[in-house]
Amino acid sequence: MHRVLSGRFLGRVAILIGMLAGTLIAVPLGKVDLEPLAQAPLFALPAPFGFGAPEFVPTVIATAVVVMVVSMMESTAALLALGAVTERPTQDRTIAGSLRALGLATALGGVLGAFTSTSYAQNVGLVALSRIRSRYVVTLCGAILVLMGFVPVLGSLVALVPLPVLGGAGVVFFGSVAVAGIRTLAKAALGTGHNALIVSVTLALGLFPVLDPEFYDQLPAPAATVLGSGITAGCLVAIVLNYLLNHLGRGTEADPDAISAEQVGALDGTGAGAGGAGVGAGAGASASADWAPAPYPSPAPAWPYRTGPADGTVRQPPYGE
Repeated sequence: MHRVLSGRFLGRVAILIGMLAGTLIAVPLGKVDLEPLAQAPLFALPAPFGFGAPEFVPTVIATAVVVMVVSMMESTAALLALGAVTERPTQDRTIAGSLRALGLATALGGVLGAFTSTSYAQNVGLVALSRIRSRYVVTLCGAILVLMGFVPVLGSLVALVPLPVLGGAGVVFFGSVAVAGIRTLAKAALGTGHNALIVSVTLALGLFPVLDPEFYDQLPAPAATVLGSGITAGCLVAIVLNYLLNHLGRGTEADPDAISAEQVGALDGTGAGAGGAGVGAGAGASASADWAPAPYPSPAPAWPYRTGPADGTVRQPPYGE
């Protein structure tokens, strides 16, 4: 659909058309359940505290606080990815306003029996694919979602989309989010400092509960609940390691200006410090006089793959040797 449809409008709703086509194909295959649609009322109001009166349990409260912090981090990451997709850098003011809205929606949703509000990453992928970046469109979509809350028939109509169709669309959405995340990581100076270590350990501990859901079962229940989510575990590990390695004590490299020029030059393959000049002199003195200097191809290979002298030349033996 994305490839063959022409026109500005059809090209941007290709994902929606694909999901609609997938749902229609699933109907004769018996993959669409129409019973919820038949039983849904036309109009209904949400019932406050439908699951009972609030209870205040300290361990649950502590767990909820951690979950909210992780949800705020996830939403922040989604905002940064959205800024990269729309080519409009995300400002601190935008993040602060979004997190306030997240807290308000979560508090109100808790009263009405909803889950914690968060910025779903697949929406970023949808923006990347559809190239629709208008905030007015997002506002209209929010109004439609509120309407679905009061008209259960509409919500049940959307729920008719079978899981295989949602999964097919999710592959594209989450793949787009992964690409945006890779683009963001590429700006994190992984070649210098401790950021590469932070990313490596965060990815590993975030994947543990995904690859082995019982990995944390031997821990106390509150800890197992928090670490049992790959997103939660990864976020917490990233926070702790970033503070310990980049901000605590001396030797911090969170600020690129704190990295020595020699280290940056060596990693980038541009220029050489005093040590590099000494190596170059020694290499040039010990080289055979029969070898003719030849310049590196442009651009020169980056350190540490440079094997010639530090002056940017490489010695080649004459033919026959």
